[in-house]
Amino acid sequence: MRPSRLSVMAGAARAFIRRFFDLNPLGQLGLAVLRNGVAVRLTELAGSPEAQVAQLAQYGMDTGGDASLQNGLELGLETMAAVPPYGHRELLFLMAALSSVDPGRVQDSITACKDAKVRVSVVGVSAEVHVLRRATEVTGGSYSVALNEAHLSELLLAHAPPPPAPPGQLAAELVRMGFPQRAGGDASSAVFCGELPVLAAGGYTCPRCRARTQELPCKCHVCGLPLISSPHLARSYHHLFPVPAFEEVTHKQLQQLAAAATDGGSSSSGDGSNGVPWYEPGSTDTAAAPNGSVSNGAVGGQRGLYCYGCLKPLTSSSSSSSESMSVAAQQQTTIVLRCLQCKHLFCYDCDAFVHESLHNCPGCECGAGAAGQEAAKAQVVAAATVGPAAGDGGAAANGVAAGS
Repeated sequence: MRPSRLSVMAGAARAFIRRFFDLNPLGQLGLAVLRNGVAVRLTELAGSPEAQVAQLAQYGMDTGGDASLQNGLELGLETMAAVPPYGHRELLFLMAALSSVDPGRVQDSITACKDAKVRVSVVGVSAEVHVLRRATEVTGGSYSVALNEAHLSELLLAHAPPPPAPPGQLAAELVRMGFPQRAGGDASSAVFCGELPVLAAGGYTCPRCRARTQELPCKCHVCGLPLISSPHLARSYHHLFPVPAFEEVTHKQLQQLAAAATDGGSSSSGDGSNGVPWYEPGSTDTAAAPNGSVSNGAVGGQRGLYCYGCLKPLTSSSSSSSESMSVAAQQQTTIVLRCLQCKHLFCYDCDAFVHESLHNCPGCECGAGAAGQEAAKAQVVAAATVGPAAGDGGAAANGVAAGS
């Protein structure tokens, strides 16, 4: 790794910090360095990425001596003692050492982490170390060794998304939070902000004790009330209520739906579920066809099944009979999935985009069932009227619906 492993590790750590707070706006992170046989705390648990990056750049490059895994575990346990029971506790070690020089039995510290439900994960840049592997296995973490700079960044960023709740976790409980108001930024309103008396203008006023803090999210240094903003809460919503997994549509079910689309009526799949809402994209004919669909004059009124996200054809629409449509559906090789709530069909790429990036089902957002069909029909007809091309207009209309 060039110019040195230390500089590469520091750059990867900075990228991880920013990515962590982007995916965990209400999360907290602290930094520590293992050097000269001790664990040195750089920052306390806090929710400010820029403050963490600044401390890392100022003090994190001073390394040397032996690394002590036991001291790092003990410092992590001490730091996370104040984390509430509903929070997730994890220690992530970025290690380059080939050994651990510990003052006592490191196995006792590993067992203490397991009892405290603290997960230990390690990303190494050198050969695998047995004691690190043992710590990750006992606590349920992961251990990976980076091959190069790009692989190191990939392994670190894989720890940024919030992990699933472990089995047996305590039930959720109400948490009291405050939404402070931002004060004016003129020089006349300058006051002492934060736990350290820093004279600064602006900031945020705690709604409970009226203390002033400089950034969000944080915990009020006077009354201890967690302070956040509404965008932070909104960005955390999709982690609390994720989109349910879509079910895969078999070739037999797709064959039945394709035949129903050709006949112009709704159908029920083999498992007894309701028919899938469908429509023909890029249509310029506003006459309503059966099942609330829109016929496409460009292909002689042929109907087919399309992905609700990108309007990719899921079956061939050039056939003119139910038998040929069934053959096309049987030969379909693309993975087709269906939302269990709105019953719309999606291709594999749109399914990944919905669950990993969008975090909202466009069919459910537009309205399920007949309401969703009418909304999709109106979007397609409007886009075909104003767009330069029927197919492009339909795709653009559905893209706006998915992003809204």
